[in-house]
Amino acid sequence: MFKSRARKIFAHDDVNPWLLVLIFTTVLSSPVGVLNKLLLTALDPFVITTVRYFIVVLVLLPISIRYFRRYKEALKKKLKWILFFGAIASLGVPAHMVALSMTSVSFIAILDLLVPILFVIISTLATKDKLSRNAFVGISFALLGGSVMLLLPAIFNWPGVNGFGLLPVLLMAISMIIAASSPVVLRKLNTNDLPLVPILTIFYMVAFVISGILSLTVHGPGSFESLITLPSWAWIIVFSQAVLLSAIFRWLNIKAYENLGTATTASVDYLYYALAVCLPLLLLGERLPPEVIIGGLLIVVGIVFVRRHPHKRMHRPHRRV
Repeated sequence: MFKSRARKIFAHDDVNPWLLVLIFTTVLSSPVGVLNKLLLTALDPFVITTVRYFIVVLVLLPISIRYFRRYKEALKKKLKWILFFGAIASLGVPAHMVALSMTSVSFIAILDLLVPILFVIISTLATKDKLSRNAFVGISFALLGGSVMLLLPAIFNWPGVNGFGLLPVLLMAISMIIAASSPVVLRKLNTNDLPLVPILTIFYMVAFVISGILSLTVHGPGSFESLITLPSWAWIIVFSQAVLLSAIFRWLNIKAYENLGTATTASVDYLYYALAVCLPLLLLGERLPPEVIIGGLLIVVGIVFVRRHPHKRMHRPHRRV
């Protein structure tokens, strides 16, 4: 029975090419945590985000010029809000990178599992949509998972999150809230036929400026001197993440979501979560304590229920880029 179903799903005539595109981008995006950890051995977190945002702006700006001209009046009306929310959102990736530099990749990946849960909570509040039974059950499982990670160490006198560091956890809390709320904000701004491309371009421009200011504030004028002696492998990682993940893959994922729908796209997301957690364990030899594994599994169960929540069609919470 299962074999016949598999043949039907993967029969040539039934396979949606966008499903193959989504799986391809998912597999290539999943090692981002491992690559970032490697990159952090050569560059400061703020410098990494500044350079990456600069490259993304260089890629998107020529594409967006015609949008700026065509939607000039609409952009003027919303510019202050785009700049305001762009400034807030720009803090998410630097916070994530700093947290990653201070703890393990696998632990960060486990915490990232909470982003879809937070997304449903924030989007439900923003749209004033009713919380379904599935969403309520899913959120309850996720909260239980988070409690396990905090309470079991206290009960059995384990190091718990203290072993990973409280500061990275706080930074990840900021990063996750921003990552979960950004799609909701983009949906609010992406109205009246105003395309997403110019909005994202302005977002990245603001992010570039703020990341540069943070880098100069923390390390002074010499913060970018490390770029002079940066090895070629590091440049390859920075350019590939900026061009592929932040620009090309972001666009492909949105198009795939539009063509496949929520259920199929969410199913492929589980592959991303599994790879993002397992790859650091396999490639970097990291170890997760039992309470983190148990808490992570409970959060995954929560995600399964939350994905069945019939909230309004909107942009999915984006992956780390």
